[in-house]
Amino acid sequence: MPSISGRVEVNLTVRDPEFSAAWYSDLLDLEVLYDFTAADHRMRYIALADPRSQLVLCHVGHEGNRGSVSASCVPASITWSSW
Repeated sequence: MPSISGRVEVNLTVRDPEFSAAWYSDLLDLEVLYDFTAADHRMRYIALADPRSQLVLCHVGHEGNRGSVSASCVPASITWSSW
């Protein structure tokens, strides 16, 4: 498999960008690259980065699109009531 050279950026639309970014930051030991909230507070964008690999993981939340939980994304150890 060829290696990836250069920056890789992944954008995730999430319900709660702050919670999601904190969880991934703890899990993957990522640093906050930037944290942006739109002037009307309808969108929040938190980017986390791993300086070693140049991975950037962005967590985007939109007030008008709160999303829904997908069963395929829920680990077996998590119960629906905890969501």
